Amino acid sequence: MAMLAGMQGVRSALISQIATHIRAPLSTRFKTGLHLPTVLKSLGVESHTAYTDRHADWSDTLFDRMLRLQPIPLEERCWSSVCHHITFLYGMLYEHERLNKATHDALHEKTAIFTSVTL
Repeated sequence: MAMLAGMQGVRSALISQIATHIRAPLSTRFKTGLHLPTVLKSLGVESHTAYTDRHADWSDTLFDRMLRLQPIPLEERCWSSVCHHITFLYGMLYEHERLNKATHDALHEKTAIFTSVTL
């Protein structure tokens, strides 16, 4: 970003996978504006992962259902709680049309690689 702003004398740079002109989705800007970690912490949520439990208590089940209301494109909607949690934590990471059924059905197996977000 400094080089784009005109910084001189740079001989080399390590470039990340992120673009130089970040455009966060509206839902991300909304969650940021709400200071969502503070809100969740006040509700007793200390951390959050993409993992979902089939035998969840009523509060986790309610949270799962609330995540279904996230503003995402119609073609990206599904009934997977894991998808909803991933989108809530990280934004849209993939297009469903590019995932085959086996991959989509196995997302719950990969939630262990998603780190817990401490609020």
